[in-house]
Amino acid sequence: MLTLVLQCVVAALTVAFTAVAAGVARVRTGLPDAHRAAWVVVTVDFAWRGAFLVVQNVAAVLAFRQGAGTPAYAFFVRWAPAFNDGRAFVAVATAWGLTALPLLARVPVRRLWTGGSAAALAVFAVGGYVGWRGGSISDPHIGFLALLNAVELIGVLLTLQLGLYRHTLDRYLWVCLCVYAFHLALNVAWLSWTVGFFASGWYPPQAGGMYYTALTYVAAIAIARRRRALARSGARVTSLLELPADHREATFG
Repeated sequence: MLTLVLQCVVAALTVAFTAVAAGVARVRTGLPDAHRAAWVVVTVDFAWRGAFLVVQNVAAVLAFRQGAGTPAYAFFVRWAPAFNDGRAFVAVATAWGLTALPLLARVPVRRLWTGGSAAALAVFAVGGYVGWRGGSISDPHIGFLALLNAVELIGVLLTLQLGLYRHTLDRYLWVCLCVYAFHLALNVAWLSWTVGFFASGWYPPQAGGMYYTALTYVAAIAIARRRRALARSGARVTSLLELPADHREATFG
């Protein structure tokens, strides 16, 4: 029950972060093309992942209420791996897609919204098929999720590195992605631990990963809200290593 409640909380926080990030991406003036493209891509990514997570959680609640042996329970158990892998594939694709921000900055914003959504749906379908073929939430499935999180983490770290020197990320999104990268590193360790990769004889509680995931989204929402406020006020926000026009300007606006 606790795990299910925390999953719903994480889904709500994902949707909340998406709404705040969209507020930044949709500000009409003041954002360099590369920074706007980054916020659009991140918004599209979390919007679809949040939507898929909400659907999965609705199915989980129905399965929990009706109990084992019911059609709702069987449906959830059969399709949960597909949703898990589908969302993970979208996350990996976005992490590596962000490394192409210097090119994406040239794409019209409307096309980024529509093209990003189409790509997310296509990638989710591929990942969903992979998860569906796996058949059940088993140790191999969880181990595969740990691997996907590791691949995603590498993509995010490359994006952060490029963002420093190509100025493709404003400092607030850069910090958001740093927080998210820390979350991914914890995910790799936690998921590996749940399948006994570390031979300690002790396994973490099932709900454990939900606590730090929720805290990650709370931090990301706070950072994004500050960035949205600055965007709406017309304040110029630079990338982390870009010198502001006024050198007396505070590091974080």
